[in-house]
Amino acid sequence: MGMALPKFIIENWSYKDKENKICLKENAPKWAKKEYEEFLKKINPVPDKEGKIIQY
Repeated sequence: MGMALPKFIIENWSYKDKENKICLKENAPKWAKKEYEEFLKKINPVPDKEGKIIQY
């Protein structure tokens, strides 16, 4: 099963830039900014010291 569409996208607080990257509008509310940061962590995970990526 895939990831659910984030609320910040559903409520139109995002846009795609020229490189087709999902960006957040500058006037987005705090909850949308927090959700956007969490979303980025999910789609761009950082490996640990051993180079492993664990996602739950």
